[in-house]
Amino acid sequence: MDEHAHYEFICREAGVGVEYCAEDFQNDGSFVSAIAKALKRSAAADYSRDLSKKPFAGHCRVVKLGFKQGGTPPLGLRRQLVDEHGNFKAVLEHGQRKHLQSDRVIFQPGPLHEMEIVRSIFHQCVFERKTDAKIARDLNQTGILNHCGRPWKSGTIRCILMNEIYIGNYLYNRRTQRLGKKPRSNAPSLWIRAVGVLEPMVDPMVFLEAQTTRRGRRYMFSDREMLARLDALLREKGRLSKSIIDAANFLPTSAVFENRFGSLRKAYKRIGYHKKSSWDFVVGPIVANTISELSSEIISRVVAAGGSAVFDPVADELTIEGHFMITFYVARCNRTEGGLKWAVWRRSTLRGDLIVALRMDEQGKLMDYLLLPVAGFPVAKMEFAEPNKRRLDACRFGHINDLFKSIWRSRNDPLSFPKILQGRQPLGYVASVDRQVRDASGNHTDHPNPTL
Repeated sequence: MDEHAHYEFICREAGVGVEYCAEDFQNDGSFVSAIAKALKRSAAADYSRDLSKKPFAGHCRVVKLGFKQGGTPPLGLRRQLVDEHGNFKAVLEHGQRKHLQSDRVIFQPGPLHEMEIVRSIFHQCVFERKTDAKIARDLNQTGILNHCGRPWKSGTIRCILMNEIYIGNYLYNRRTQRLGKKPRSNAPSLWIRAVGVLEPMVDPMVFLEAQTTRRGRRYMFSDREMLARLDALLREKGRLSKSIIDAANFLPTSAVFENRFGSLRKAYKRIGYHKKSSWDFVVGPIVANTISELSSEIISRVVAAGGSAVFDPVADELTIEGHFMITFYVARCNRTEGGLKWAVWRRSTLRGDLIVALRMDEQGKLMDYLLLPVAGFPVAKMEFAEPNKRRLDACRFGHINDLFKSIWRSRNDPLSFPKILQGRQPLGYVASVDRQVRDASGNHTDHPNPTL
C-alpha cells in the first residue's frame, strides 16, 4: 500500500495533480480524502495479495496431478503435450508452448544417448567416487555438450544428481522469487512433490547413495584456507583465471570465491595478485587511487559536517555514521553503433544504500560520477547511453561538491533517491527533471540535477 503513496508523492513534487476517476471522493488534501485514500490503498493491496495466492494454488494443484509447470526440461527428458483427456497430441520442442488452456504438459523420456549420459553421471558419482567438477571435466574432454548446448560445469552436474525427476518424482516450489526479490530456497516441508509421474531413469537406491556420497564430501573452507590454496595455485601456475580455478582439484569453484569475497578481483587483491587484462585501467592503480582520493574527500566533508565515516579499501565500501553504506563501482565505456554506452555491472554481493560509479571515457580517464540506489538495482547491470542524456543527467554529478550534498541529504532516507531500473523511469520522473528546488536560504532555484 505504500507504493501508491510513493508515486502520488513523486507526481505532486513534480507539480502533477492526481485524480481518482473511479472513486467517490475528491483528492483535495482534506482529512476526509486522506482517510478514504488510506482505506482504498489498504483494500487494493489486500486484494492483490489474495489474487496472487490463486495462481500459486492452481499451480500446486496441477503439479500434484503430475503435470509440468514451466521451465526447461532436464537432461534426458522431453515435454509432451496432452489434451484434457490425457491423449497424446505432440512433443514440444525448445521454445514451443501450448496454445489451448485445457491442454497439459507432462514429462516423457528423451533421446537414448541423453539417458545414458544421466546414468553415467550417477555411476561415476556413486561407484567411481568422482566429484562434480571431475565429472564435468571428463565430459568436456570427450566433447559432449549439455542439453543446453554448452560445456559442462559442476553446478550442472549437481543439479542432475539432486533432481528427483530421475526416479520418477516431480518437485515444485523448491525456490521462491516473488515481486522481483532475490530467489530464496524453501524448506522441504513447503515442497510440492508428485510421486511416480514417469518411469524411473535411475535406480532409486543408486539415487539415494548419490545423495549420501555428496553430503559426505561437504566441507566448508574458511576464508584463510581458501586464500592460502588460491595463493598456492598462483605459485604453481604463475597466473590465475576462472578456468584455472575451476580446473584445480584442491580448490572450490570460481563461483564460490565470487560469492565469498564479492568477486574474483577482490579475492586476487587479498593475495596480492593483479591480473593483466584489456580492462587493466578499470582494476588498475589509477582507479584504485581515484577511489581512495574520493573516499578521503567524502570522509573529510563528513567530519566537517559533524559526522563520522570509515572506508574499507578491500571491499571499496564507505560507511557513514555506522549505518549508511556507499559502494564504489566503475562504469565502463563501450562504443556501439548507437554511440557510447556505460555499464555498471551488478556484483554478486550487492549491499549497502547507494552506489557511486566512476564514469570512465574510452581511454580510462575519469569523466564524472553516477549516484545510484542499491534498492531496485537490476539483476545483471544498469546501462547509460550517450543519446539518452535525460536518463544520464538524472544521476550524474560533475563535481564532488554536488555529489556529497546529495549523499549527505540521502543518508537518512536512501529510498527517496530516484530509481532508474532497466531503462524504465518512475511515474512523474520526466516532469521532475526540470522541477524547482529550494536552496539553503529557502529561495527557489533551478538546479540541473533533480536528486538535490
